[in-house]
Amino acid sequence: MLTTGLSWRWIFWVNLPICIGAILVVVFKVDESRDPNAGKPDWIGFVTFSAALALLVYGLIEAGIRGWTDSLILACLAGSAVLLGLFVVSQAKQKQSMFDLSLLRKPTFVGGLIAAFAVSASIFSLLAYLVIYLQNVLGYSAVEAGVRLLFLSGASFIAATVAGRLTSKVPTKWLIAPGFAILGVGLSLLLLITPESTWSVLIPGLLVCGVAIGMINVPLASTAVGVVATERAGMASRPTQRSAKSASPPASQPWAPSLVVLSRSTSVTNWPAPRRPVKPIRFQPLSPAGRLNGSCRWHQMEQRT
Repeated sequence: MLTTGLSWRWIFWVNLPICIGAILVVVFKVDESRDPNAGKPDWIGFVTFSAALALLVYGLIEAGIRGWTDSLILACLAGSAVLLGLFVVSQAKQKQSMFDLSLLRKPTFVGGLIAAFAVSASIFSLLAYLVIYLQNVLGYSAVEAGVRLLFLSGASFIAATVAGRLTSKVPTKWLIAPGFAILGVGLSLLLLITPESTWSVLIPGLLVCGVAIGMINVPLASTAVGVVATERAGMASRPTQRSAKSASPPASQPWAPSLVVLSRSTSVTNWPAPRRPVKPIRFQPLSPAGRLNGSCRWHQMEQRT
């Protein structure tokens, strides 16, 4: 509703009151855990890791425009690899590092990382393309597409509630492993989409995938922190936080920026025309610096009616 009724920029402004409320709840209601042996901030690790990610993201974004053989792209990717190597070395050499590499020797922690990557690389990466399918192919508005994806978030919400109660009674592996099996079934059901399909074909796959997400994310959040001391729980939970955050309802996700990025490299010309007339959709392109620029001209995506 924000992107349709106001502007895609409101997806950032709406977070301000939410964050303020969350800060107040944390300050007054959450007990802080502290590391009694905490030292100074790891500035070397912070700088090398942040710069490596910045170069990697910039290189991946610009590669679709400049090409993978462009000298700037190759320099960014190579620089990112070098900085990531320096980050690993710095973490291994320091006593008070930003990330304790010894955690990677714990099978449970590594399993949690693999599970977090798997769920993010499967269903969560697919959501952006499902939105493109619903809007650009079937001709639904952003709000209408979000309502149809509530099948996924609703099933995830219910399954997460049940999984949360089961985590105290059964081992987490008996929730995560079956969850991935169910996720495989749900993704297989989404393969039933054809160029002639209606949106209702998505319902079985969305429901099954939603159940799987709820079964996976709840025990996954506790798996990482369960293998370390309480004072190091914050560091251990960081790698799996992205997966847990991704379980939020898709209808409330800021899809507009995702569509701006994907519209530059994703083609739907092989699909038939939308089933019903739609208004032309206008996206604001990324500037050469890889950022949304308010001064960039608008371009109109071709819509077939």
